[in-house]
Amino acid sequence: MKPTPPKNAISSGNITRRRLLLGAVGAAGASMALAGCGFALRGNLKYAFKSIHIAGSSQSPVAVLLARLLDGQVQLAESAAGAEVVLTVLTDRTERIASALSASAQVREVELRQFFEFTLQAAGNMAQAQAVPISISRFVSYNESQATAKEAEFELLYRDMRHDAAQQVLRRLSTYQPA
Repeated sequence: MKPTPPKNAISSGNITRRRLLLGAVGAAGASMALAGCGFALRGNLKYAFKSIHIAGSSQSPVAVLLARLLDGQVQLAESAAGAEVVLTVLTDRTERIASALSASAQVREVELRQFFEFTLQAAGNMAQAQAVPISISRFVSYNESQATAKEAEFELLYRDMRHDAAQQVLRRLSTYQPA
């Protein structure tokens, strides 16, 4: 004959079920808290226009990347006359600045900068549009003995910064409502 456990004893099966129940309640509570604060995954961007023309310095690296990212989502018009929205590239430049020097005046840290400035307006709108600046910077350690490797690293960082700038422009385009 097996001894019967006392009525207030907790079995391992009850503990497992209790842990699962508490975990599920905790996960549900966390998801409700995130949803309540407005958190949502980015997902696909929606645009309030069907066609866009990229003017100005349309062959700049960020503008070329923008055209590639927008292709298939909106129509890329060849001229401003055939577009609902005109994005005019004003500035697209990169800079490299020595931000820290050693006691012997050797560069120890470099700041890489990406500047992109554009205007956005409805195609028929002749009013002066306000320029939208985007500035991205990265700090990178530098060693003169590894100059070739650092140049390759700088190019990768510049490419990443151009992609970040293009993504910021796309998010701003998704909030634009042509008049």
